[in-house]
Amino acid sequence: MHNHSPFICENGAVVHLNKNMQHTDPDSMGEVYFAQPYAYILNVLDVIKQSHDFEMTGFNDMDISDLIKLTNLDEISASAAKQREATEPLVWNDSEQALDVFQQLLHEQNLTLTKGGRFYHVMSPISKGDSINYLMEKYHQLEPETHWVSAGLGDSFNDISMLEQVDIPVLIKNPHSKTPDASHIQNIIESELPGPAGWNVEVLNIINKIKGTQ
Repeated sequence: MHNHSPFICENGAVVHLNKNMQHTDPDSMGEVYFAQPYAYILNVLDVIKQSHDFEMTGFNDMDISDLIKLTNLDEISASAAKQREATEPLVWNDSEQALDVFQQLLHEQNLTLTKGGRFYHVMSPISKGDSINYLMEKYHQLEPETHWVSAGLGDSFNDISMLEQVDIPVLIKNPHSKTPDASHIQNIIESELPGPAGWNVEVLNIINKIKGTQ
């Protein structure tokens, strides 16, 4: 994507810093991991599968064609989606009771299960909110004289921690799943349109709002 700005990925598990920001965290080598590595997660899942016959399928279990059918991604994007660093998305087809057992087994290995818009995500107990706070701290260290304003847009339960931390929180309507309750978040903005259309409108609104205050 030729993105040279810092970014957070995999539900907050990994933060990538750019060259300008790396000196604020010299030990990071450009990447900061808040989570167990992907290999550890796969190992834990393999052990669980040996003792429990849960009906679930992770990205690692799928080949490219399976993932394309599931996500409607093109081949290049589906291949990229399988290149994980610290989380494993999965499709859960078992009961709620079995899900509780699965979550307890993960907890015993210091892992957690987070519900996204379309998938569950097995990962370390870290949130997008934690990573947002870390990255904003680095921006302040880089340019302490700048008045930084953070905005966050999300449509899933795993976005709530992010929306709780940013200056401009926006909850986007999700046409594929239940929209989480964000009424406790001060100044929460709720989009009128769902999905990408709502995201587009709200980003433009934020840009215009910030321009109007300058």
